[in-house]
Amino acid sequence: MRICSDPRLNGKFASMRGVLRLQAIALVALAGCGPIEYLNTTTFQAAHAVAEAKKVHADELQPYEYTRAVEYLHKSRELAGFARWQEAIAFGKEAGEMGRLAHEKAAQKGSKPAESVPGGKLE
Repeated sequence: MRICSDPRLNGKFASMRGVLRLQAIALVALAGCGPIEYLNTTTFQAAHAVAEAKKVHADELQPYEYTRAVEYLHKSRELAGFARWQEAIAFGKEAGEMGRLAHEKAAQKGSKPAESVPGGKLE
């Protein structure tokens, strides 16, 4: 497509269109960083960590860490509903860390043999 009859100027207009397209793509990508990072942090990483902790019965073996992970995940999702992305991401990261910690501790506790405790109860 020729914009002007002078062949020397067609290359300049074409490169300017390319620059404008690149700027438009960059603007759209930067505008979406909050939601994209939230999806990665909360939806994929934190939710996966909490689910993995649940599989090793962290809700029974490590109730503090597991409950904290679940509640932080819930708060992250709540904040995302109000488009408060940075706060949602922070809570999502904390939920992921607590979920991984609960999984790790529960897996260690679950693999140890039961020790007898005076009174016949385990902690």
